[in-house]
Amino acid sequence: MDGWSPKELSHLSLATCEVIAVMLNQAEQGEPWSRSTMHARVGFLEKEGAQVGKVTSYRPLTITSPVYRGWATMRLEDMKEWVDTWALEEMYAGIPGKGAMDAWRLALTTIEEYKLDKKEYAGPLRTS
Repeated sequence: MDGWSPKELSHLSLATCEVIAVMLNQAEQGEPWSRSTMHARVGFLEKEGAQVGKVTSYRPLTITSPVYRGWATMRLEDMKEWVDTWALEEMYAGIPGKGAMDAWRLALTTIEEYKLDKKEYAGPLRTS
């Protein structure tokens, strides 16, 4: 969104990183985020086999700046102990170390197992 890739950010000078750190520390203390961090780009990915032109045929993908994504990743890691107190095994979003690919892998392997065992299935997958 801001034109910087994560690789390019790794080449920033120490002085520039210090300015970014000041901005992030101010946000941590309740100051408003800078205007440049308040924007995101949304791309719409067409779902496979979906009917063209229907709103439900597209999946929104929100892309924020690499600086914001890096900050959010670190904050999420810092909250891991708190998240662990309420996170359910079935949750895959916002849980450190888990993501959509883990959910897909579990769903697909469970369905494959049901097929191999000739079990009928419908609705939510039960893995326990």
